[in-house]
Amino acid sequence: MDGEVVARLAEPVGVIISGRRGYDAAIALAAERGELTSEAYGGAWDGVEIVLTHRPEELAGDPSVTAPDVDVAEAIRRAHELADGKDVQIISADIARQALELDLVDELQIFSAPVMLGDGTRAFSVPGGRRID
Repeated sequence: MDGEVVARLAEPVGVIISGRRGYDAAIALAAERGELTSEAYGGAWDGVEIVLTHRPEELAGDPSVTAPDVDVAEAIRRAHELADGKDVQIISADIARQALELDLVDELQIFSAPVMLGDGTRAFSVPGGRRID
């Protein structure tokens, strides 16, 4: 993506909330990832990353993240405090789904990459879930 576009997308984001599986996958692939994908927004973003985990002690050695063992609502509340008026971005399909169910999402921006084979978390597959217009 064009550098100006990336910078424009990164600028309003104060806090990123991600999940533990995504964090672990990023760490596992760090050596294989190119310069533009090794950091959020290719390094154009600077802020706080909150990684939700039930094992925060395992991430204590990573100074680049905050790793609380809290529910989604509490993580979003803390993120808004830390964002200091900027946007809070969720980069986990499961966390985003939970936030939607709790009415804690104001806007969705979805970037889709087609996957032919594999597994992942479906963003909108919630059997018995309520309709959100």
